[in-house]
Amino acid sequence: MLRYSATHRSAPNLVYRLTPVDAYDLRLVKRIGVLSVSAADQGPRLMSVNATSRSVTARVSVGGTVQEVRTGSVVVSPGRPDRVVAEIGAVPEVLRFSDGTMLDLEDTYRLQIHAAVETHLEKELQLHALAARGTLGEGAWLKPLTLFFVDRVAHYAPADGVARRLFEAAFTDLAAQPRYADLDLPATADVHDGYFATTARGVPKDVRAGAAGKEETAAFERIMRSKERLLTFAEPLRFIFSHSALSEGWDNPNVFTICHLQSGSSELRRRQQVGRGLRLPVLTDGTRCHLPEVNILTVVAGESFSVFAAGLQRDIEKETGVSFSGRIERFAKPREAAPAVAQKIPSTPKPFAFDTDDLIDAAVVRIEAVLAEPATSMRRVNSPCWS
Repeated sequence: MLRYSATHRSAPNLVYRLTPVDAYDLRLVKRIGVLSVSAADQGPRLMSVNATSRSVTARVSVGGTVQEVRTGSVVVSPGRPDRVVAEIGAVPEVLRFSDGTMLDLEDTYRLQIHAAVETHLEKELQLHALAARGTLGEGAWLKPLTLFFVDRVAHYAPADGVARRLFEAAFTDLAAQPRYADLDLPATADVHDGYFATTARGVPKDVRAGAAGKEETAAFERIMRSKERLLTFAEPLRFIFSHSALSEGWDNPNVFTICHLQSGSSELRRRQQVGRGLRLPVLTDGTRCHLPEVNILTVVAGESFSVFAAGLQRDIEKETGVSFSGRIERFAKPREAAPAVAQKIPSTPKPFAFDTDDLIDAAVVRIEAVLAEPATSMRRVNSPCWS
């Protein structure tokens, strides 16, 4: 029996091992970049509220480092006065300090969701330009997808869910900008959807991490049936909201952005979520895209880059025994990176000037040189798709 998995806790009778580090270095998967919406000079931000019958606690991010607090806790912010938590509310999710200042979960979500939508549209703009130039292949196009992982189903499923409201506002605002006019984007209501486990009456509900109940399985089945259609522009859906890490079978290759709206997830769950976007993308003609400037997964994180990257690196190194240091890239905000993208994708292709006969003669010389080498030697063949 052969097992193919990235997250098994034990591996008896191991025959062959292709570690995540090997796959990353061989470019069998996308590169990973982290876009952190947390800055060292920002004040505290509310990440989540957890209310039980015994207590109410909150997770607060200070300078990108997340700490758990409760009523009476002191929140220390570098360069700011220390503040005492006076009250934590679950509905709506807010935190009030003794000096009267408030933290609202909606403010945190707004930053991340806006950054994720903008990142997606910049990727779609890049792919549109590449396709128009024919760089992706004759008549080939590539549709990007974005995944949002929410803390609670109630943050998206109801019409007034905080994540749903903020997403619709961000997409409507950004899609109307002249910069994205050529994308001919669908209506806001058509570009997003949520996939959650449901009750017997069809009402979406939260599912415990790692659960494998019938409701969760049914939710995953709905995603699987839409998997291939999601790759086509005939399906307007581009943004997918989910509560869990999704089943291992659902790692759609065209996911280019993952927005992590969950706080306090385990390292295993974090790696499972990132893994949903690592497969190489598929073009509309059914072939894989191997362009390195395209194959980048952007993770929009609420914590600092150093905290998120360190956690992911530690998790991978613990499993593989191989250092993953230096492989996760730090991204600027989408618009700050836009000039570099524009330089790579000129609007007007430069004309090529060459002599066909000279080109053929040079190719023949190189081929003969390769054929003359011993059969046991290997050469690296330069390709425009691999740097």
